[in-house]
Amino acid sequence: MSAYKDFNKLFQDKQIEEIYNEKVKLKPSTGLDGINKETFEKDIESNIKIINRKVNNNTYKFTPYKEKLINKGRDKVPRVISIPTIRDKVTLAILHKILSNAFAGDINLEIVQTVISKVKTTMNNSNYNYFIKIDIEKFYDNINHDMLISKVRRKVRKKELINLISNAIKTPTISPTTSKPYIQNKRGVPQGLSISNILANIYLNQLDKNFNNQHEFAYFRYVDDVLIICNKDHKEKIENKLEKHINSLELKYNKDKKQHGLLSQEFSFLGYNFIDNVAGIREHNIFKLEKSLVEVFTRYKYSDFKRTSEFVWNLNIKITGGIIDENKYGWLFFYSQIDDLSILYRLDWFVEKLFKRFEIQNISEKSIKKFVRTYHEILFNRSGSNYIPNFDKYEIKQKKDLLINVFNLKRLRNADDEKIDRNFRKYIFNSLKKLEQDIQHLS
Repeated sequence: MSAYKDFNKLFQDKQIEEIYNEKVKLKPSTGLDGINKETFEKDIESNIKIINRKVNNNTYKFTPYKEKLINKGRDKVPRVISIPTIRDKVTLAILHKILSNAFAGDINLEIVQTVISKVKTTMNNSNYNYFIKIDIEKFYDNINHDMLISKVRRKVRKKELINLISNAIKTPTISPTTSKPYIQNKRGVPQGLSISNILANIYLNQLDKNFNNQHEFAYFRYVDDVLIICNKDHKEKIENKLEKHINSLELKYNKDKKQHGLLSQEFSFLGYNFIDNVAGIREHNIFKLEKSLVEVFTRYKYSDFKRTSEFVWNLNIKITGGIIDENKYGWLFFYSQIDDLSILYRLDWFVEKLFKRFEIQNISEKSIKKFVRTYHEILFNRSGSNYIPNFDKYEIKQKKDLLINVFNLKRLRNADDEKIDRNFRKYIFNSLKKLEQDIQHLS
């Protein structure tokens, strides 16, 4: 379906409300206008009509995004995440759907695990003995607006859509406490918007086309991280070609982060660590998960209102992750391509050690999940596993039991099915969202 037809279909009251319920309702962070989910829904009909009217008459404007700083570690500049208002989130979600349809099959939207699987296969090719890894410096911040819009126009010509996209990337991100006047962005794509990643892929689409399916080397990219696997004899020629193309996009790579060497040497890519063709996990990323596990034990040990069922739930969901709306969340889903299984035995041992350290003795060992078992379920029994919770398969009674016994929502004992389902999705999404913190910014 063309972007023109998608626009006419999706920016109508009924479809706007569907997008809100599907994409925004369960993740309703508050933007700079201070309007939360409850306030938005009290006047949802009016909000939907405002989106419809302003988009269709080409007068829609985005509210400045609320600044959220993500700590990347000691001595590193925090990452700035842009939080839109709920109304703008709905509009951006529709834009994302239109862009995804327009560029389907034309841009690379592979997940990390798929990229890593291909890297592992390529490293076993005897024609290759060398790697080049680069990071595009401040990629999102340096995207040229005119070049981006020109690339978008190849598939999207409707002026209302072009104006929406242009307004979305020009809208500034500001601190809630600032009193300074704000000015529009002249360069860059704000991070955190639902359209950010697809716009980034559109911007680098030609780079991917030029470097994919080459005989002399294998090319992999995920957002701003690029990995080339090649023969050492060709490395200079490939590096020069890559740098020239990146520079043509008014970008440059971070020379301080560049890695290169023989494939037998240690290097990292997308949070994975490679040594002698064996895929493991960077020590920093293992430590981050261990710290997260300690926090689960600490909250339980020192809580004034101990609920053992909630502790077991929080610990097990950290270990197994979970599935909802056919999407997979969790640390081991992310790291399902590892070869070094000693990491998993180490983590199971670490959990046992925490039980002793925090002197928790009233919980059956059989009730606690294992990293090793979870890994095998992901690889060999994913679709039929009862070990990893698939919330899409939960019946109303299971949902109700979980809400009452784990989340202590006794007020829902006599609730109807619709209310049970709504609360179930809310609490499950909140639980799974916390899992994403363990695997953020791991490259």
